[in-house]
Amino acid sequence: MVDLAARLPGRAARFDSGRKSGGGPHRIRDIGINCGKGEIVARVIRNRFLKWLYLGGPAIAYASLIFYLSSLSRFPEELPSFFGFDKIIHFIEYFVLGILLYRWFSNVEMLPGKRRVLITTLFVGIMYAFTDEWHQSFVPGRDSSLFDVLFDSIGVAAASSSFSFLFHGVKK
Repeated sequence: MVDLAARLPGRAARFDSGRKSGGGPHRIRDIGINCGKGEIVARVIRNRFLKWLYLGGPAIAYASLIFYLSSLSRFPEELPSFFGFDKIIHFIEYFVLGILLYRWFSNVEMLPGKRRVLITTLFVGIMYAFTDEWHQSFVPGRDSSLFDVLFDSIGVAAASSSFSFLFHGVKK
């Protein structure tokens, strides 16, 4: 059983409601948490591979999309071409990657604490930006740029530093 009581310190009592939910026996289980104002039911994936796929799959799929787009020799002519447009695209592209990486790493048991999650997200995101630009240097019609890596890194940093605010709100 997963100890969800640690996420609500001082207020939660842990117990297993015993309700099984799809995905085969013991793959997903509803966990009840009594927080004083009622019961919160959370679905916990007990199979490690399914949990890894659920958390890491979107980040890996999005990184694969970035790799595919970096492999294209030309983009359609309809894209706007004002000064700095490509840097904005790089920022947005890696902001989304940073959100997905932070989501993944914040749910990994081996990375306790926000600081380790932040450092791991920054490291993986920035290294992926470097390898993406290196990959682009081999694609005909494309070139690599350290300014692209800079804007990719800013996107990952902005996403990982604002994740808690964007998805969990301001704590009072």
